This record gives sequence, structure tokens and C-alpha cells, in this order.
Amino acid sequence: MKSKWSFTIAKVGGTVVRIHLTFLLLLIWIGVASWTGAGAASAWIDVTFIVLLFACVLLHELGHVAAARAFGIPTRDITLYPIGGLARIQTGFENPRQELAIASAGPAVSLLLAGLLMVIAGTLPEALVLDATTDWRGMAGMLAAANLALAVFNLLPIFPLDGGRIARALLSWWLGRRAGTHVAVWTGRIAGILFAVYGLTHGQILLAVIGVFVVFAASAESVAVDLEDVLSGKSARDVMASNLVTLVDAATLADAEQAVIRSDQHVFPVLDALARPKGVITRNDIIAVSQRAPADTPLRDLIADTPPVVTGNEPARHVLSLIEGGQAAVLVADATGRFEGMVTLENLSEVRLLDRNHRSASPPAWLRPEGAE
Repeated sequence: MKSKWSFTIAKVGGTVVRIHLTFLLLLIWIGVASWTGAGAASAWIDVTFIVLLFACVLLHELGHVAAARAFGIPTRDITLYPIGGLARIQTGFENPRQELAIASAGPAVSLLLAGLLMVIAGTLPEALVLDATTDWRGMAGMLAAANLALAVFNLLPIFPLDGGRIARALLSWWLGRRAGTHVAVWTGRIAGILFAVYGLTHGQILLAVIGVFVVFAASAESVAVDLEDVLSGKSARDVMASNLVTLVDAATLADAEQAVIRSDQHVFPVLDALARPKGVITRNDIIAVSQRAPADTPLRDLIADTPPVVTGNEPARHVLSLIEGGQAAVLVADATGRFEGMVTLENLSEVRLLDRNHRSASPPAWLRPEGAE
């Protein structure tokens, strides 16, 4: 889901490109450190190099996007972080061949860029040093070396790096996606811990940060794949919450405040007089608005965006994709348009947790009595 610490800088063919705030902080830190250490000219060279390097990282991510689109798979966005880029592709990769092609496309772009930049520079630089005397050929050589390193690093079989995703795709052919993901995730976790420990004990903070990122990203992917697997075959009606406190759009802010007090819901569906969904308002929004708006303000004036409304027969995995796209909730209506229930990430997480509990409580198939389910 979109981070509140990132902001949009462009849109490339339907894919939103964002920069995380920490990336700007990195630029400022590099610029200030270089300026105080070697002067304005060196600071300008260093900042320019970082900007061009991350332009190459963006092209790397766009390689993933282009490959995904070749299979008709959309990409929500690309976010640039200080440790690299992340393209969020809307798919569960039911076909391992798709993931293999898409994961390989990024490193292929980096290798192509390295080759082109080497042609411009004439050769790779003997010393990876930037200073005020660096010319455009030297800059090209440094970028060539950086792209080569980016490709090689990403091809390591460590999940969720591209090499780890390639390994997951190959494992999925043999073990199935869920089991293949679990093997790849544990490989990523172990490698991430080793990176973090080595980085901390040898003073390489960036490597330690990358290690921590690998551990958390691998774990998040495991959760996502488990959830996709659990929701397979289920409908929105199967996973929705229906015993909810709802509000009518003619109600006031004071009524919403009472709902906050008497329930522990985080999101409240707002309905019209005929029980048709009109929107949602979150617990935090109610509390924030109460500081500046009169108590008699109608709720219809406080609803900013109408969330998606689906029928109860809609696949639960489609509902998950809507929530992953940034929706706080998805409302469910019957054939007449009347409100039936609501799906949130919390609902879906509970469905996954219950499924995991059932799986752990169930004995292996070979221990069950013949014919037992």
C-alpha cells in the first residue's frame, strides 16, 4: 500500500512513480557532507551521480513493468527508496513463467545500461572515485560500474531480490507457489540476517539496512502469498464483516462521535435512507474533524471519496487487490444495491490467521483415518 511518506513525481503509461522522503534526505546528506568536505563542485558531482544512478534504478524497475505489461499485468506504482526501487505488480503469478520473465527483465535492463555506458566511457573506471575533476566520460564509467553491480547484486538468489524471485518461480514449477514461496522466503530471511550482522559488526550500516529490509520484505511476501492462497475460491460475501455499526449520510458528526465511543470499529460504512452505500468514514477522521467542525455537520459533507462497492459474489482475491491499491475498505452490496457488509485488511488478515490455525491443528494426510477430511 502507498506510504504516506512518498510523493508522486511522474506517471509512466499508467504506472505512478513516487519518491520516498528518505531518498530526498539522502540527497541532502550527501550534498552537505560533500560540500563541507571538498567544496561545492564536488557536492554537485556527487548529487548529480546519485540522481543519474536512481534514474538507472527507475529504468530497471520500468523493465519489470514492461515485461508485466507484455503479459497484460498492470503495475500500480514504482517507489524509489535510498536502497533501491520497488515496483508493485498486480498479480499472484499463477504462472511461474510470468514471474521468471518479469523478474529477469530488471537485471537485463541494468546489464544493457552498463554496456551502453561502457561504450560511452570507453572502459570501466580503474578507481571508483568521484571528485571535482570528474568529466562526463568518468561519470558514464562510474554509472556503468554501478549498473553492473546492481545487476549482479539483484541476481543473487535471495528473496525478495530479483534473483530470489527467479528462484521462487523455478521452485513453484516443482513445489507449487505457496511452498516455493516459503522456501524462498526462508532463504531471504537467513541471508538478510547475515547481511545485518555482518554490516553491524563491520561498520557497514547500508548493508545492515539492506539486510533488515530483506528480512521484512521476505516476511511480508510470505504473508501476501498465504493470503492469496486462502482467498482463492472464496467470495466477498465469505470474508466480509456484516455485524457492523453503520451511519446514515443524514447523520451528524455528533452521531459519528457516539459511534466511535460505543464501538471499536476503525471504519464506518455510511449509507443513504435506502441502505445503499454512500461512502465510509474512519475512526481517525471522525476524531480529527471533531476538533474543527461543528457537531451538527452532516456526514455527507465529510465523506471525501466513495470506496469501491462490489457484489457479494465478487472473488475475494479481487477485493484484496482493491485494498492493496490503497482502499481503506471495500463495501459489499446485494443485487438491489443494498448494503450487505464490508471488507477491510483486518478482515482478510483474520481469515488468513484462522486458516493457518486450522492447518496447524489438522494432522498430516498420511495420519488421517481413510476417507476422513
